[in-house]
Amino acid sequence: MQILKIKNQNTKQVVVLGAGFAGLRAALVLAKKLNNDRIVLVDHRSYHTFHADLYEVATAVRVKANALTLKRTVAIPIADIVSRRKKITFKQAWVANIDLDRKIVRTDGGDLIYDALVVALGSVVDYYDISGLTEHGLPLKTFDDAVRVRNHIEKALAEYARTRDESFLNFIIGGGGFTGVELAGELMRYIQHLLERAKGPRPAATVWLIEGANQLLPGFPAEIAKKIQTRLESLGVKIKLNCRLSAALADGAVINHEWFLPSRTIVWTGGVRSCQVPFLKNIATDKKNRVVVSSRLNLENYPEVFVAGDDACWLDRASGQPEPQTAQVALHQAEYVAAAIVSFLKGRTPSPYRPIKNPPFIIPLSGKYAALVWHNRVWMGWSAYLLRRMATLRYLLSVLPPMAALTFWFKGSLVFIEND
Repeated sequence: MQILKIKNQNTKQVVVLGAGFAGLRAALVLAKKLNNDRIVLVDHRSYHTFHADLYEVATAVRVKANALTLKRTVAIPIADIVSRRKKITFKQAWVANIDLDRKIVRTDGGDLIYDALVVALGSVVDYYDISGLTEHGLPLKTFDDAVRVRNHIEKALAEYARTRDESFLNFIIGGGGFTGVELAGELMRYIQHLLERAKGPRPAATVWLIEGANQLLPGFPAEIAKKIQTRLESLGVKIKLNCRLSAALADGAVINHEWFLPSRTIVWTGGVRSCQVPFLKNIATDKKNRVVVSSRLNLENYPEVFVAGDDACWLDRASGQPEPQTAQVALHQAEYVAAAIVSFLKGRTPSPYRPIKNPPFIIPLSGKYAALVWHNRVWMGWSAYLLRRMATLRYLLSVLPPMAALTFWFKGSLVFIEND
């Protein structure tokens, strides 16, 4: 099957690859800005994942929160999102390759021609070639990953009850970035909840947070990182800085090639790398497989092809570094790309991309407690947690009809409130 242009030759077709933060936002903004043009959104999943709450899924304490219930808290059906957006056609398919010269995307469900293309296929876990990590590490990148982590932790405590092997009581998180920090405190509460349910004396379990840099959240001001570290340590998290996983084994991890930490649970949150974008031509990429783009987030020799989110390597002239692979950057780039495509289809040269400056970050730190970081200042406590819940609702309202967004948010809140 091949989707061709509509009969009206003045109509253009924009193909968006990926329904993550960047791809979905680009498609939704294009649907508002374009008049008679068509948008085809392609993803191999039937749902959009709200990654910011995956740590909640991995530590959901509600007894009745089975996999289906949990999925409804972070997986938004794409059909619900595009149902009222008539300009958007959703195609569930795997992308096989992209023929830049012929302007064709080949999928396992047929070919798509395009006048403009958005590549936002997202990222995969980066294991940094650490020995044994792919076999023994648990990633936290998808909904299935989160459920797997949750089930694994419960089984580990059950194994301790059966064997009294204390390695089952050590839980290692590799990587002290956003995901690792958010998970650490909540994981401590989840484990304590499971231990309270168990019969007999309650053993002491330990969550270890291992970070290779000299502070948590590398790139943040040191004094802010220290406050966040203090909060986690007050919850009982053991934090090891300037430490790297050298190897992962079935019964523990080797740290800095020097010491062995017995454990049956290693959750890896240490980084991601771009999906290998399947261009038929060789296109320049960086060490994380991100596509090197121009000042307009497109390809120099193929200006109709734009790249956003985790797939884009746009170098900031001031720092000489690419933008970080965060949801905020993905959403900001998607907004720009949508506007740039509108200009491009009208025959105008888009203005250069400008990065987001000093975005606020809200970092959940277990319970009804979070840290709001903005302009190198930090506010910590319940009010930041409340802002985090409101930010989630605001995002849902940007992709779903109001009642659907409120229902989705409320159901998630009911499940996760027991975590807090």
